[in-house]
Amino acid sequence: MKKLVEDLGLPVIRIDVCSDGCMLYWGVDIDKQSCRFCNLSRFKDNSRKTKPHKQLFYLPLAPMLQRLYASNMTAAHMTWHGGHVNKLGIMCHPSNGEALKRFDHHYPIFALEQRNVRLGLCSDGFAPFGQFGKSYSCWPVILTPYNLPPGMCMKSPYMFISLIIPGPKSPQRNIDIFLQPLIEELQMLWNVGVPTYDVSRDETFNMKAMLLWTISDFPAYRMLSGWSTHGLDGCPIYNFCRRIILTEMKDRVEKTLHPHIKDGNEIWSEFSHYKLASESPNDYPHGFSDHHKWTKRSIFWELPYWSKLLIRHNLDFMHIEKNVFENIINTIMNVKAKTNDNLNARKNMFLVCNRLELHVDLDTLSRKPKKASYTLTREENILICKWLKTLKFPDGYVSNLSRCVDTTESRFLKSVKNKMKSKARIETSICNAYILEEISTFASYYFESNVLQEQRRDQLDKELTYFISFGPKTPASRYSTYFFNGYVWRAGDFGSNKSTMNSGICVHANDSDYYGLLEEIIELEYYGPCLHVVLFKCFWFDPIRGTRVNETYRLIDVNMRHIYTKYDPFVLAQLAIQVYYSNYPTTTNDRDSGWMAVCKTKVRENIEKIWTNEVVYQQEYPTIELYIALHIPLHDVNDLSDPNVIHGELDGFDETELIESASEESDHLQTDSNNSTNGDDEDLEGEEQSGDDIF
Repeated sequence: MKKLVEDLGLPVIRIDVCSDGCMLYWGVDIDKQSCRFCNLSRFKDNSRKTKPHKQLFYLPLAPMLQRLYASNMTAAHMTWHGGHVNKLGIMCHPSNGEALKRFDHHYPIFALEQRNVRLGLCSDGFAPFGQFGKSYSCWPVILTPYNLPPGMCMKSPYMFISLIIPGPKSPQRNIDIFLQPLIEELQMLWNVGVPTYDVSRDETFNMKAMLLWTISDFPAYRMLSGWSTHGLDGCPIYNFCRRIILTEMKDRVEKTLHPHIKDGNEIWSEFSHYKLASESPNDYPHGFSDHHKWTKRSIFWELPYWSKLLIRHNLDFMHIEKNVFENIINTIMNVKAKTNDNLNARKNMFLVCNRLELHVDLDTLSRKPKKASYTLTREENILICKWLKTLKFPDGYVSNLSRCVDTTESRFLKSVKNKMKSKARIETSICNAYILEEISTFASYYFESNVLQEQRRDQLDKELTYFISFGPKTPASRYSTYFFNGYVWRAGDFGSNKSTMNSGICVHANDSDYYGLLEEIIELEYYGPCLHVVLFKCFWFDPIRGTRVNETYRLIDVNMRHIYTKYDPFVLAQLAIQVYYSNYPTTTNDRDSGWMAVCKTKVRENIEKIWTNEVVYQQEYPTIELYIALHIPLHDVNDLSDPNVIHGELDGFDETELIESASEESDHLQTDSNNSTNGDDEDLEGEEQSGDDIF
């Protein structure tokens, strides 16, 4: 089996690691029996067999990239980045940005071959046993090719796990030790390349690859870049920038110019004389913390082109947003051992803030600091928790919030965590499951999909007009649950007792938004080949007396008591955007208690083509085109899943009803790639997304 996997281009290399993470038994050190830094034994003493303390799982990158050119499903898309037309003012892919254009300017020979691969790297840790289980941190290193269009490079089949760094502790600055095999291969792919067969052109070419940047949250930024982000000098861009942030900021605008942004050569001159982490894993460079904040010479600078890159390390906004929110909420709610309003913070308060009530007397540090005005009382904390308990979200959008499910991992890391089948062999089980998934995905490229050949648009229009002229068949079908527009819709009565809300609806017309609740889902069937039209019967809130803009939070509010009966209750399902309504936490039943805040949701796994910059919403909504779909399944290379499968693992859904409705719906729920059923178990089980995405 191992030989078969290797022949498919899926080799796995296990590299022994020092128990303290000081070194790899790899390269010139492959035959050593003990660590050359801490002298600890390579193998366990009490084991019957020769077993190392830890192992790094390395999946070579070149075979993964070669597989992308071995199938017609992906080979033709590997040159998308160089041939697509950019829309003015829209950036949805790195090829639209200045960083990749600048790289192509410095290395025109590499850019001349569009099949050369541009890569992004991401790494983050996750706890396999959850936040309340055993303390353990596993760190996968993930790569994705930016040659592919946005709808593909953001999908799991094209996010390659290259390294699985073992725990139980975070590697911290010594992550470079584990990155050595990958960096060596990246050097080979840049300097030499590998012969690769391109099935789309029926020719063999020399494929090269480069790493465009890394993506991480702020703590991982420190590990990858080598610059310590702690303290006052933690700015990773301007280094020693100390701008006025908190002191007397009321009614004041910061107008000073930002410091000089250093180029690659200037940055390299600062730490080129420092050692790599693999050369000195236990020691920091001389003068660290006192004169500079470099913890090492990052291994990424071993790449010949690294100094020429415009952006070397990207910050993952989703992770930072989550971390900032956790710090704020833990401080406001005064969570023990997690609040940032502690004695150490109060010691430095006088340096950055002139709020005298928050300062502490250094002579009386043994006393507990005075409670800050922004800290909630116990009663207020209980009120907030009760409010959170009553919130209802659509399926797949933090619908499990009230059950306190751990949502600290991003969406892809969640899928990696789900691959762990053995808690005794965490990295091994993840690697085996990932290899099995890769084999299944690669093999699926060679099976013909059950699809019809795409027909010309004008023929479809004529056919549509002809069959609609006969009118719909009778009787119409009614559904309690329906998958459409990328959303899971539930009729009001069916979903009223559930912990999720899937009946909130919004329709955009005449430059205005109209809000309501879904009552019934009706499907009309016309004569012709699979011709269906889905209608939503709704009741609408009064757009004048029942809608307002909340001046405090800048959100749209609707009043559930003001129903507008003059509107037509029916709307085409293609026009519908899913929303959910949330009440405000309050201690009294005042006259505003009928008002609910409107929160718009995004279609899961969709790359939006148009973004809007609305004032009153924190989330954008995609533009929905009006059309009546013929539901003739078309071949879509972006969707590698079976279009006939509808995943119905919904919380509390009746299995018998699911089977009956799925058999009817599976024939007509394929429209186009933006309105098809992308059955993903995680989407419908209420897992928190993150992000998928991290690239």
